[in-house]
Formats: sequence, structure tokens, C-alpha cells
Amino acid sequence: TRKLLEELKIMDSKKMTDEKILRCAPIVMSKIPHATFTLSNTKYNEWTSKGFNMNKIKAILHNKVLYELSKNNEGAYHKIIVDQFTTPRSYFSYLKQESINEKVTKITFLTKGESKHLSVAAASVISRYLFLKEIDKLSEKYGVTILKGASDKVDLLGKTIVAKYGRAELDKIAKTNFKKKEKMKLFMARDHFGIKPLFYSFCNNNLVFASEIKSILKYPGIDACIDKDGICQLFGFGPARV
Repeated sequence: TRKLLEELKIMDSKKMTDEKILRCAPIVMSKIPHATFTLSNTKYNEWTSKGFNMNKIKAILHNKVLYELSKNNEGAYHKIIVDQFTTPRSYFSYLKQESINEKVTKITFLTKGESKHLSVAAASVISRYLFLKEIDKLSEKYGVTILKGASDKVDLLGKTIVAKYGRAELDKIAKTNFKKKEKMKLFMARDHFGIKPLFYSFCNNNLVFASEIKSILKYPGIDACIDKDGICQLFGFGPARV
């Protein structure tokens, strides 16, 4: 196994290109016992809304896959090494807080583990590979290339998704505890004199807007109908484009 990882030049995934990871990870996964779990953005947002911090989430997920792997491959390993992201005391405290009884306790915590042990590096490569594949699935689902990281382009993509699918759909893609989400707001306005009016309507969780009513009425699902409030405004303020 070590020879295979060395031949593939496996190292800390942060030091490998995504292209190489996409080539090498399937080979690694076919030869090395492993367990994986993908945390959806919806579940992540649910946990953070309850006050879970990133270290607590990582502790729960690390334990989950370590337990599954050790249960299915009992005696097939000599040592369990975890790239240390928090103190051992905090790690087990997080598990205790959630009353997790099925846990692995014989762990060696090591800072920068990916750079010191090939097994940890291989795990980071598998993790990155699965992340890239999930990004591809989301891109296919929404018909756009889902960008990684943080940038003005990512902000623009978020606004595009909100405009097309609604704010709730963004929660399935983005981490809502990040400040970037606050930039995903849409501001609309009309000029004070009504020369460039603004008309809008909500349809199937979508916001539809235009400078002319006839454009909105062409949108599937929006029909012309008498609105009680609109009639009251008409008699109260007189004929006007509002």
C-alpha cells in the first residue's frame, strides 16, 4: 500500500492539484479500506444554527467514519492517526455533549498529519475527491458551474441562484453562517418620478420583475386579476403607475 501511495506521489491534498486528485483518488479508494460520510449543506446549516462550531462538527464526523471503518476492519490497523484540529480533551468532550456512545478512543492526534503520514495524506485526498464530485453534482443540478472558495464571482453566482431559485435554495448550497451570504440580497428601486416604473410579482417562490406589466404577465403562472388593495389605491391616489 505504501509503495502504491509513493508511486502515485500522494501527499497533503492542499499540495496537489484538483486534476491530479481526480486521477489518483479512484485508484487509492480501490486499494485502501476507507469509510466516508458526506455532510449536506442543509445539515451543516442546521447544526450551526444550534450553536455547533466547526471543531465540534469535525469531531462528530471523524468519529463517525472512524467507528464505521474500525468496526468493519477490526484488527486491520496498527494505529489510528487524526490530523489534530482541536485538543484531544475537546474532541472527546464534543462527543460526550451529543451523547455519542459508539466511538473510537485509541487515537493519536498529530498536527499537520497530512505532511507526516501517508495514510493521513491519502485520507485528505479521498476527502477532496468526494468534495469535487459533490460540486459537480450541484453544478449539474442547477445548470451552472458551482464555484469554490470566496470571491466576487462567487457572490455573483449566489445572487444568480437566489434570483432564479429563491433564497431558500441557496441554503442547500451555501453555508449560511458565513458572512458572504449577507451579500446575496437583491435590492430593487424605481425612480421617484415614475419615468422608469418597477412592477414585480411572486410566483412559485420566484421573484419576477420588469418595467412593464405586460412583461410580467407573460411569465408562466402569472395571470391578470383584480386586486382589492390595488383598487383602493387607485381610488385613493387617482390613476397612476405605482
